Amino acid sequence: MAKEPIELEVAEDGVQLAPMTDARAVLTRVVDDASIDGKVSAFTTRGRRRAYVIPPAVYDELLKLRAEAAAK
Repeated sequence: MAKEPIELEVAEDGVQLAPMTDARAVLTRVVDDASIDGKVSAFTTRGRRRAYVIPPAVYDELLKLRAEAAAK
């Protein structure tokens, strides 16, 4: 019997919140959401954001911005 899909809470800033207790069950989903749909997700423990999953394009942009800031 297949498990029901876990519904992720979406914070006001659009970040999906994935409790660490459910991390294994939602890992594939949040990775796919980032790479396919461009969504940002955060794994949470006791309601606090602990780690983010971001789209590759966002990461690339952050690296570019960091390099530009370091060059100044």
